[in-house]
Amino acid sequence: MIDYFSHVSALRVCLQALKTSPPTDPAHKKAVPEALDAAAAQPGAAILGTLVDHLLQYSQSATSVEIGILTKAAALFADGLSILNKFAAIRPGLETGVTTPNAPGALAAYNAALAELPGLQTDLQNIYTKLEAFQATFSGNWIAPVGQQQGTPVLQWDWRDVFLARRTTAFVASTQKLAATSRQLAFALGTLAGAAGNIIGSGYLNAVVGGPRRSHTLRHRLAAYSVGAWLRDNEHALASTLADIRHALTFGETGTLTLPSDLKTLAHDALEKAYPTGTQPLPDLETGYTNLMEHLKLLGEFTLPPVPAPMSNALTSKMIQAGVSPGVIDLVGGAVSGIGTNYPQIGSHENAGGVCLTLLSWLFFPPSLVIAIDDALGGGEGPDPSVGVSSSGLTAIGSSVSGLSAVNSLYGLATSFWQALAAARTALVLRGLLYPNPDDLSSPTFAQFVSIPGILTRGYPLLSMPATDDGTAWPTSAIETPVQIPAPFAVSSAPSVFLTGATDSVSATSSKLWEDMIEFPGRDLPGSANLNLDADRGFAAHCWALDAGSTITTPPVLTTALPYTGI
Repeated sequence: MIDYFSHVSALRVCLQALKTSPPTDPAHKKAVPEALDAAAAQPGAAILGTLVDHLLQYSQSATSVEIGILTKAAALFADGLSILNKFAAIRPGLETGVTTPNAPGALAAYNAALAELPGLQTDLQNIYTKLEAFQATFSGNWIAPVGQQQGTPVLQWDWRDVFLARRTTAFVASTQKLAATSRQLAFALGTLAGAAGNIIGSGYLNAVVGGPRRSHTLRHRLAAYSVGAWLRDNEHALASTLADIRHALTFGETGTLTLPSDLKTLAHDALEKAYPTGTQPLPDLETGYTNLMEHLKLLGEFTLPPVPAPMSNALTSKMIQAGVSPGVIDLVGGAVSGIGTNYPQIGSHENAGGVCLTLLSWLFFPPSLVIAIDDALGGGEGPDPSVGVSSSGLTAIGSSVSGLSAVNSLYGLATSFWQALAAARTALVLRGLLYPNPDDLSSPTFAQFVSIPGILTRGYPLLSMPATDDGTAWPTSAIETPVQIPAPFAVSSAPSVFLTGATDSVSATSSKLWEDMIEFPGRDLPGSANLNLDADRGFAAHCWALDAGSTITTPPVLTTALPYTGI
């Protein structure tokens, strides 16, 4: 199951491929031009059709748990940003005051900043309490297990898994047959691009993961988001932005957003036609759309601000002359903590598992907050923030080691708080809840997912890892026999290969998939069966079911390809 950026990229590649290399002998010669015109006129509908798997995922509570987690985390992140803004607002008055205490306005600015410090201390204590409460309610294993991996009947599977593993070609064909308006035709074409992206893109993901989504759920999500981030950064014209994707899906509406009734009807009827029996009742597509839009919004609410500005050269020189080490938090009792030394190295295989979301409540050693703020206030013996200091008092503070240390400690706290916020965001990334930032992709943890590894020659797919595995290292589990081929892409290939590679890419196969899925669905040819969108049993694998007596967790995993009508 590919991510948002990969889906939208696949849609644009598919549209271009159908335009430049249309099916050679279509049954309905006007179908492709009509569909392309519709997609151009109704881009939001085409994107929604491409994202049907995500629409279904967010239509059920079991597979949309992350929205609740991100909602809480986003509120806490916003609190953190507010605190950083307060640090930024307070520091100039204090730093200018001790640097040039006799400058015009310096005294008033110092006293105004001083008066804000108790509130900042309260904010820091409050966010620590909130973060502890958040962590207490968070389950690290938030991703719903895949139905096929559980060995349960299809009737018990979530719709996300049904759609990816059963009758996907039939669904694409149904949307095309039922589409009557331009917007519905665009949606129908989007479902073809979505299927193409999943079929080919999942092969790429499985290759960098070491196994399919069903048996490596967290590692698969890390890979999907890393590939999406790579496309976001390197193929922007194809991938677009999350904000642009969401805007397209609003269909020009503002205020309360609802799924357009014609698309809701088309998707519902196509699902009903493709899955007449053997599944749970159809999900609430309106809920799916609402959650999908909220998820796209939430993903954009974790942008880190710039690193806190350094102290001025004049203040830094003054501190050095007084024997104060700039950038070091000087605590009571002589304990010194260098900025950043209290945090684990995030992003390495060895430490990623220990990061998780505990950093959201840890931040930095809590007593240092109280100590440093008290230090800035004078440790109970200094100025009263509600009264402020006199001109002579400010001159004395600017000439004292304790006064300079207090201002220096606030700078250190601001920088440490920024680092903690960055660490908290990375923790969310490592749990598959957020996309990696551009600089994250240079870390081995994420770089491994954007290049086909040579290690695949040792065998594929690999069995599930223990539940404690954090998904950041290549699986050490045994091979799930019989051995399969995850993808035909060359070693070291970047993600763009599954979109625009010379062979076996979305670009190279879109016209053929149009014929197989729309023109002649279900015909008795090898390429016309229902294809598994997770590429679960090898590249471009058919939908399959376990043979009688075989189990999903005990090799060999013996399966039978399902017929076109098979559920």
